[in-house]
Amino acid sequence: RLYFSEVNQPDLVLTNSFITVAAEHHGGGTALAVLFDQVVIFKESAIYLLTPTGATSTWQVIAIVRGTGCVEAAALANVDNRILFLDERGVFEFDGIAVRKLSDRIEASIVGALELTRNEFFQAHHDIERKTWLLTYTRTDQTRNDREIVYHYDVSHPAGGPGPWSIFDREIGSYGSFHDADGNLVTVFGERVGLLSLA
Repeated sequence: RLYFSEVNQPDLVLTNSFITVAAEHHGGGTALAVLFDQVVIFKESAIYLLTPTGATSTWQVIAIVRGTGCVEAAALANVDNRILFLDERGVFEFDGIAVRKLSDRIEASIVGALELTRNEFFQAHHDIERKTWLLTYTRTDQTRNDREIVYHYDVSHPAGGPGPWSIFDREIGSYGSFHDADGNLVTVFGERVGLLSLA
């Protein structure tokens, strides 16, 4: 079920204010995102769209993609006019109409290498200044996030090699961003040793 609040009353959610999202199909709900004027609903192996206009009684949830979903709410981030997200089969982008797989060149680093019992600790982040999408996750049989992959989405790369991807074996618990005194957006990540900048 997807619950919604009353208009202009975000803290008021009535018991009957919900929409059922194909409860019997495609696993459980894993993530929500906003793209343009639509709510994107991710399940384990499907993507649905909701356009919340008009009376709530007329709202409809439409299945857009089947067979691809997101493993965890924090394992996605909006990048310009699309959403980049982690599925069990790799990293994909969704533009509101279709999905496209981005991670073919680093397949071995993802497929079969995710410790999905720890997926609630996976985290993605969009570094706007560096035009990168970052993801930290736990590899199979590990007990903490120990790998980071970075997608350089605004750089062209020759054929062969990892292409627009960088891979780092380092422990990262979380990402964040802030503006420094000069107005520059700084992305930081948290390790066991403290908070470090991606300078």
